[in-house]
Amino acid sequence: MENTVKNILSEFYDVPACVFAKDGLVIAAALGQNAYDAYIKAFDYNPADMFDGTVGFSTAPDEKCQKHIKACKAKLVEIKGDLKDHKKNVINNALSDDNADTENARKLSLTLDKNKFKVATKTVPTSEQIEDAIFAWKVSKYLERESILIAKDFKTVALFQGTNDVEEMVEKALDFGCENTKNSALCISTDELTPHIIHACAQARVGVLIYSGGNIQNTELVKLADKYSLAILITGIRI
Repeated sequence: MENTVKNILSEFYDVPACVFAKDGLVIAAALGQNAYDAYIKAFDYNPADMFDGTVGFSTAPDEKCQKHIKACKAKLVEIKGDLKDHKKNVINNALSDDNADTENARKLSLTLDKNKFKVATKTVPTSEQIEDAIFAWKVSKYLERESILIAKDFKTVALFQGTNDVEEMVEKALDFGCENTKNSALCISTDELTPHIIHACAQARVGVLIYSGGNIQNTELVKLADKYSLAILITGIRI
């Protein structure tokens, strides 16, 4: 699990980031103005879950972070060396060592260029929504294969993963996020995109849906999203 935390942090090596994990799963992530700001944004996602968990930072945690971590009995992931080099080393090791972690190397090698992904709808997301969508996508790479992550202001608003009922996960995530889903970015890591999901996102006033499946063959889904001013981004990259 520590390696997964490091992998996510390496996606944000140049900004203050914080990632929480527990019971073998990533449970929260956030970016902030400094380590403590990122920590509090991630911790506030669901404070009860952060106790006895694992936490990591892209920048050295200050004294306030250290005291808070100790109080909630979390384990601090030790970061050795440059996180930017961590990504490169994992990928290079996978190429040269048959016993290396090829799946994490594959995930680390996936990059999303905001100048290349496709806006499928006539509705265009704001620059803030695009940045939140990219943040959500980078974290989602390291979740279970079927997952829903909602992000806003560079922090986790809701996260559900590991079940085959995608529509149910979307509903649970939107319910959990409550009023924080307005103008948020929802990343859906599945091939399944349905009218029910579009309606649920529209009702929760989600701003943009970033879809990690292939191209949307059903044009009626795109028209439905436009009806509710919901933007859809297509990455063309399966995670």
